[in-house]
Amino acid sequence: MNCLKLHPKCHAECCGVCPFPGDLWDRVCHRAVRPIKQIQRDEQNFVHAVSADDRCPFLGYDLKCAIYDDRPDICRRYGDESHILLTCRWQAADGRIRQRPERRQVWRRIKAAQDALLARVHRHLRKRKTR
Repeated sequence: MNCLKLHPKCHAECCGVCPFPGDLWDRVCHRAVRPIKQIQRDEQNFVHAVSADDRCPFLGYDLKCAIYDDRPDICRRYGDESHILLTCRWQAADGRIRQRPERRQVWRRIKAAQDALLARVHRHLRKRKTR
């Protein structure tokens, strides 16, 4: 994928909160571009860093990645369409630019998957609180 050519349209909408392996985070955290409002480590030592504007803390204001050569695997895989949450609504895995009706259809599938994931996370958190 060549994301940079689409950034004027998509504004790097894919670059949000993502899990960073703890060892990677420790190596690159000093290169954060955006102010970080919250950091959490989970049981698998993944770091979830939330910037003040809910974007990836390494997304530059020019929409370029400040840690591109060191980015996590999930960022490297984004766009391969192996999972709906790794699907770009603007560009297909083969590099083809999606037309508006297809973008809408893909966006609906992405939103449904995000909603389902958030529901599972909230259920998991509620179960942990009752223990």
